[in-house]
Amino acid sequence: MLTSVDAPQRLVVSGVYDLPFFKTASGLKKSLLGGWQINGIATFQSGLVISAPGNAVATGVDPRLPDNVRSRDRWFNTCTVNLTGGRQNCATAGDPVAFLVQAPFTLRTLSTRFPNIRTNRPPLVDFSLFKAFHLTESVKLQIRAESFNMLNTPWFGGPNTTLGSSNFGVVSPSQANDPRDVQLALKLVF
Repeated sequence: MLTSVDAPQRLVVSGVYDLPFFKTASGLKKSLLGGWQINGIATFQSGLVISAPGNAVATGVDPRLPDNVRSRDRWFNTCTVNLTGGRQNCATAGDPVAFLVQAPFTLRTLSTRFPNIRTNRPPLVDFSLFKAFHLTESVKLQIRAESFNMLNTPWFGGPNTTLGSSNFGVVSPSQANDPRDVQLALKLVF
């Protein structure tokens, strides 16, 4: 059974690089401008599963839309036949019906989550720049500049799965992850 946090693929790549500038300099120039380091962390992850509508019966038509058709306005096939036989939430008159409204007092037969429809997760990049100043042999002061979600990449949540809603299948434009966060810090190590 799929859980709401199922993400079958996740790759995290990180690295540290000592900047080569002013390595051979001397005196104040080397102390201030040399010895800087950069860090980067890139996260690539598949999207999370999406909940299926609660009061629906599957017709056997796969509601997953091809990548070139799917958009935030229509994340999956939402074409539904209501209890009176009317079609609703269909993009076109020829859309195949993916759901039927479940009759009252009947058992649920639709899975709680779509196994093949997921949210979109673009890559996320964190970055930092830092330098340590040696004040004494055992004491150093580190200056840090860090940026989390450096590219300000939004991760949107899942689409609306309320059957009969005018927003059924629509992904809201609200960001599900934190926006870019930049912090500056001084760290004393002794």
